[in-house]
Amino acid sequence: MIVNEGEGYRSFDVSNIFFHHNVLENVGMTDLSNYPIWIEGYGSNKNITLDNFYIYNNSIQSTGSSQALTAIQWHVAGEFSNIFIQNNIIGNCRNSPVTFESNLSGATLANVTVSNNLYYDNNSNAADFNMKPNHKTESNNIVGNPKFVSSSDYHLRTGSPAINKGKNSGRNISLPYYGSAPDIGAFETRFLDITLPIVSAFNIPSTSNSLSVPISISAATDKSEVTGYLLTETPESPSSGEAGWISSFPAQYVFLSEGRKTLYAWVKDASGNVSAPLTGSVSISLNKSAEIPMPSDEKILSTNDEQSSVKSESLASRTQEPIKIDVFPNPCKDNVNVSFSVTPEPGSRIEIRDITGRKVASREITNENERFYFGEQAPGLYIVKTIVGSNEVNNKLIISR
Repeated sequence: MIVNEGEGYRSFDVSNIFFHHNVLENVGMTDLSNYPIWIEGYGSNKNITLDNFYIYNNSIQSTGSSQALTAIQWHVAGEFSNIFIQNNIIGNCRNSPVTFESNLSGATLANVTVSNNLYYDNNSNAADFNMKPNHKTESNNIVGNPKFVSSSDYHLRTGSPAINKGKNSGRNISLPYYGSAPDIGAFETRFLDITLPIVSAFNIPSTSNSLSVPISISAATDKSEVTGYLLTETPESPSSGEAGWISSFPAQYVFLSEGRKTLYAWVKDASGNVSAPLTGSVSISLNKSAEIPMPSDEKILSTNDEQSSVKSESLASRTQEPIKIDVFPNPCKDNVNVSFSVTPEPGSRIEIRDITGRKVASREITNENERFYFGEQAPGLYIVKTIVGSNEVNNKLIISR
């Protein structure tokens, strides 16, 4: 790149130039010492004012007969200010990787930052400020082999000293990155993480007289970070995008019926890897006092959810027409309906809780269809409890987006 080259009087006011994420290999004009990047405002009859010039995250290399004298050359005759040269990989220069020079006493250089660059195989691995006065900052530059994938592929290999060593600042510079800091060079590296996280301690009591069972997890580890927790009652491995993942491990789990139950504890990481499960079993036996007799008005509860439970005497022994309960759509995104074949008796209620037992909605039933809005609730598994008289029915509800 050559700016303001040629004879005659020229005056340029240039500002806010960004040169970034480029690969320059053996680039430059042979009659101009092969400068890959050359900014010139030079000579007694030239004047240039340049403000806010950003050169960042480039990979610059010259080899063989095309070897550059310097990678970034500034011929300064006017006023240069707010120059940022950072996060570049520069190699194989015959002199310094970056050079500022002027033979004019009136040339000024103010607020120049040369930082977080990686230099390798240059004759001098430091910027050359061959002019005075100058006001510059040179910091956090490193020297070493960048470990490119190959001589023609400038992505970084594992163990490169350029990984996470860049700077995410400098006036208008803001970079996306995957590690603790941006990488130096033209390419941001994201190594494939295929290491599964591990659940190493999962505790559940052996017996319970309640459908709400306390649980705890005392250890879960990952190569980078555990980002999600999930409990299931089946051994099939869930996907990382499945509904029900939460950011912290729940303190309890609500089953829908009594009996011998097995829970599977899973964790996932930021790369979407899901652990193998750790299991725990509990035998649930409800207290006799919790057994609820049938209502005297001959209304019987039933449900279309095969996993729901009715805490009453067997429906098979009764001939009355049951009250049918339907929860739909299920899974839902925002609105869910709880409908009844007939309006339940006065005082009947609906309670909805998440899998930790926290109540998120409660309402007295006044219509054959009760509608709830869950647009602000987190995706996951919820329990819809319908209470009619002395009977209770639990339905599972999944919120999925």
